[in-house]
Amino acid sequence: MKLRFVLVLLSSFLCGAASGAEDKTPPEAQAEASLEFAIDVFQKVASTAEADENVVFSPFGFYQTLEALSLATAGETKAEIDAAMKQTGVGEDWTARMASVIEKLNADPEVSVAGGVWVNKGFKLKKSYIDSLAHFTDQEALELDFSDPESPGVINDWFEQKTNGNIKDLIDSFGPHEIFVIGGAVHFLGEWERSFDPNATYEGEFEALDGERYSTPMMALNEHFAYRHSDEVHYLELDYRDRRYSMAIVFPDKAQGYLDLEKSLNAEKLTAWKNDARMTDVMLHMPKFAFEQKVDLIPLMREMGVETAFSIGADFSRMTSTTMVFISRAFQQATLKVNESGTEAAAGTAAVGAMGMPSYIFFPLNRPFIYFIRENSTGEILFIGRVVKPKADPDDPDMKAQIVEE
Repeated sequence: MKLRFVLVLLSSFLCGAASGAEDKTPPEAQAEASLEFAIDVFQKVASTAEADENVVFSPFGFYQTLEALSLATAGETKAEIDAAMKQTGVGEDWTARMASVIEKLNADPEVSVAGGVWVNKGFKLKKSYIDSLAHFTDQEALELDFSDPESPGVINDWFEQKTNGNIKDLIDSFGPHEIFVIGGAVHFLGEWERSFDPNATYEGEFEALDGERYSTPMMALNEHFAYRHSDEVHYLELDYRDRRYSMAIVFPDKAQGYLDLEKSLNAEKLTAWKNDARMTDVMLHMPKFAFEQKVDLIPLMREMGVETAFSIGADFSRMTSTTMVFISRAFQQATLKVNESGTEAAAGTAAVGAMGMPSYIFFPLNRPFIYFIRENSTGEILFIGRVVKPKADPDDPDMKAQIVEE
């Protein structure tokens, strides 16, 4: 059984989203851009999921890896990544803000944020790039022999350690041309400020998108919560201990209205709902749940306008003097567990770089085939046919040698 609903994990509302003022300071603009980035990424990931599939994704972990790639690139490659991060025109010190956010997060016992860089033996990174990652990773770039079958295990052990055992086997093997891995790990473990009584948990019903009702363990708590309801949308915040973090829940009056809510969600609405919420007596009945998801980030990045980074035209000159470097793979694995005591969430994000020519699909046209000659804007088919036995043009001297006598 798979169910879907929206949860947003907040840290001072994603590190301080702006209140909507027209004239924003650079920090406010950057915070608002981060919130817009998170919602945009969620909507794109959710749109590719099955209708009955849950979604768990760490926009912060994705952003962390994109930032390391931005620092590695120049020219059009960097411009596309920065635009995807929504950091174009929000101030030149957004990297400094990211460093400040990571420092703040790691000062909290609930959260652990870490970054790592691994390179294949012989691949050299520029010292200036390593220095620019001082806020991203607390370790030197580690050199491994990527041809050694044990090398992925070294990286996987790091992810497992940094996520309290939640992210395992993120990387299975390396291709012959892959030369580096940039990885980010995020782990959150928070106890509710007002925990649910396990004895009050009961077998309840959850209405899915298709109208089917499923039996599921339902937690119950009568308490004061920040809550608002208008425009057929409910918004509620559950604080974690010490109130440094909270979980926001957004859901419609009816299950059938969920997809419209998901598609129309934006930073302005979420900020307004938070600002309008008032402490209210609420009888909260909430399902227990746990699930995980792995997302291929390359289709997501392409949809966000990143293209050059995946081609031999990519410019990684701020990272290395080696040419023809590009991103061959990128993915995130995330987990989420919610129960009576609190929440545990973890994510591992990795971008794998390669050198040489990108992989191509081998397309040997060596058997009978159908062909069309089509005008693309109208779809009009001008010619159609088949080739079951190729015959060369006898008037073409370059093709005569291809004619095989029967």
